[in-house]
Amino acid sequence: MWEKLPYRLQGDPRNWDAEKDPHGRAILDFWTEYAPNLNDSVLDWFTRSALDTERTFPNMHEGDLLVGAFTNGQIGYNRPLPGAGHYRGHIQSLYLCGACCHPGGNITGLAGYNCAQVLLSDLGVPANWAPAPAEQFLEKAVNRRLCQTFSGTTNGSRYLRETN
Repeated sequence: MWEKLPYRLQGDPRNWDAEKDPHGRAILDFWTEYAPNLNDSVLDWFTRSALDTERTFPNMHEGDLLVGAFTNGQIGYNRPLPGAGHYRGHIQSLYLCGACCHPGGNITGLAGYNCAQVLLSDLGVPANWAPAPAEQFLEKAVNRRLCQTFSGTTNGSRYLRETN
């Protein structure tokens, strides 16, 4: 279970040290009201506050799992900093692929996936697992749609001849 809560509980993040486990139990009890077998199915559980995250990973200021704001200066090519959105570090053979990189944290794994494609490209190694470029799919889809829409009609045949 995941719940986003204020970093400062009653003004102080250290208050979560005493409150996180009772809060976690309350959430589990609430879910059990709607899924009665849940309580017997849970083997173990733990809670982690935003302060716990910050203590373990100081770069995750106030427990920010996205490691940086999603503002104009922190998205796309500018994530984690202007000009670093291509996954290549400023030192040769250094690559960036954590939650601080585009498209950010959460559980997608896309920063690592995207970085792997850049790294393999730099090494000249084909990424056989990577999908074909979107342009290829779009071209096929457009051609298929045109053929379905216009094939077999006089107007459609004329249209296809004029656009090819």
